[in-house]
Amino acid sequence: MEDVVIKTSFRAKSRNLVLASRSLDFARDDVVSLSFMNVVFDFDNTLFQTERLKQALYVIVEERGFSHDEAVHIYLNARQKNNEITFSIVNFCDVLNVAIDKNKTSEHVTPSFIRNELFQHVGLVDGAMELLSLLKKHDIAPHLLSLGVSEWQHEKVALAKLDTFFDPVHIVYTSNILEGKVDALRLLFGIDFDGADTYLFNDKPDETKNILDAFPKLRVYLRRDSTDTRYTKEDFDVLVKTYGDRVMYADDLNQGADFLHLF
Repeated sequence: MEDVVIKTSFRAKSRNLVLASRSLDFARDDVVSLSFMNVVFDFDNTLFQTERLKQALYVIVEERGFSHDEAVHIYLNARQKNNEITFSIVNFCDVLNVAIDKNKTSEHVTPSFIRNELFQHVGLVDGAMELLSLLKKHDIAPHLLSLGVSEWQHEKVALAKLDTFFDPVHIVYTSNILEGKVDALRLLFGIDFDGADTYLFNDKPDETKNILDAFPKLRVYLRRDSTDTRYTKEDFDVLVKTYGDRVMYADDLNQGADFLHLF
């Protein structure tokens, strides 16, 4: 549990929402009910176009005399160690500069240079701003549950101008790759949390499988990034086949309102 960084104490807020059937595969019968709703967002590749930043980092490395495979290796060395996320701009610079010293290919890079380069590639997933604005209109305070080093994640949230949508008490950062989000959800909603009336927006199918198994009443909207070569369409299809109407996926967030049954 100690790998989970909590900004401060969390307070779940109930909301009265009208639930109606939708045309999506997971749609319910035409029943109107009042519900307690929790909405939780992952950040990277769910709200934020993280693959753009990753590709930009590869280019920075390659421009300093390294091959693409070497660029990927340097990025991965900076990204994680022993199932813990370790990426930050400072750590990336340290790893790259060690490789530069070894190969004597160029001058060192600095964190300020990397930040300036990455700023040009900041972008949101299609539909993200509209969905967050809709939640704000309905007075629903979403949670942000993000895998990564807290300082770097917070910096990206601010760069994307999404900090205005998330109360600091609703932001959780975890660095543990395997169980971080499962543990964080239990810290958020209690040890007996089973996922009831909770909607998660996520991107990784393997991580999502663990979460769905841990919380049998949780529903998940997966955002599939076709440029993320770690996963194939079949990985997402398997989840839908296995978990039925508890999970759906799309290339963007434009169906998010339907998923949440919001008017």
